[in-house]
Amino acid sequence: MAPSFDYECLATLVARLGTQPTRTFAADPACPRRASVALLLRVIPGPTHVSTASVPNEPPDAATAPTPSLDEFLQDPHVRQGTLELLYIERARSQRDRWSGQIAFPGGRREPGETDQGAAERETREEIDLDVTAGDHRHAICLTVLYGEGFLTIKVYLQLSQHTPALSPQPGEVASVHWIGLDQLLCHLPCYTGPEGVVVQQPLDWNPVTIDIASRLASSGWRQRHPWLTRLLRLVTGNVSYHCLSLATTHPPVVAKATTANDAATFLPSAFVTANQHLRLWGLTLRMTSDLVDLMFPGHASPLPSLAGPLPQFSICEVSLLMRLWLRINTGFFCSRPSVFSG
Repeated sequence: MAPSFDYECLATLVARLGTQPTRTFAADPACPRRASVALLLRVIPGPTHVSTASVPNEPPDAATAPTPSLDEFLQDPHVRQGTLELLYIERARSQRDRWSGQIAFPGGRREPGETDQGAAERETREEIDLDVTAGDHRHAICLTVLYGEGFLTIKVYLQLSQHTPALSPQPGEVASVHWIGLDQLLCHLPCYTGPEGVVVQQPLDWNPVTIDIASRLASSGWRQRHPWLTRLLRLVTGNVSYHCLSLATTHPPVVAKATTANDAATFLPSAFVTANQHLRLWGLTLRMTSDLVDLMFPGHASPLPSLAGPLPQFSICEVSLLMRLWLRINTGFFCSRPSVFSG
């Protein structure tokens, strides 16, 4: 039986990452801030196999079954017929967090003396109680990209065992955890080469997230103290709209359990999770997802346009012109910082 398209994408991802040169990346004094996130992948075996990842009350020995090697995992006939899924978190809502309620990957800033990989693994353990060093996961790659004032290190992990450990989101940081199937991402690609080489074309769905630029330039405290200046700032800067994807969750979300009154306040309705549990994916998380999906296709068949979609659109044309000019001036700076892969 022919392998599933999800398996072909996973096999291409593994093969492309395996050919990337291994490099180390030293700290840059000009960009002292570093952060790391973990992209967690798993395969739900095909319909002829009962997976302990999605079936409750799995047998007691399911979690203790030996973890296969990567080659053994990729040769498993059930995996070859399986579906690929990617883990996202919904951040807890907090007035102190500029990313409040948004969809993201587990991760955070690196602590002094900590490695990039150590930071990604520690943050994953703290935020969703998942230990990716326990042997069930394989550290696949490290991708470093420029992000704001520092560097963001992306660690990709592939779950090799059939058993997905029970997740326990930290209430103060994470409101819920979601597994999203690859098909939910591919359905937003305007054009890509699908199963059996068939070119799939579909319209671009422009359903943006619109952000008040003034809210990003000034803190909430400053806006409360200076309401008239805030109105002037909003009049001058306007809004910016980012491309956004609406993703249907593959399984019921794992919701954090509130233990205190403060925790309960973090579970207020989020603007980035709809009533029918669709995630609104945009911004940096969408860009990282797009880069990962690009690697699931051969180099000559990378999706164009990419999943990241069009550039942000500004409501005031003068601001749009200034941003385009700034990007053109800084193109050389950004291009001088190539993506870094290491095993």
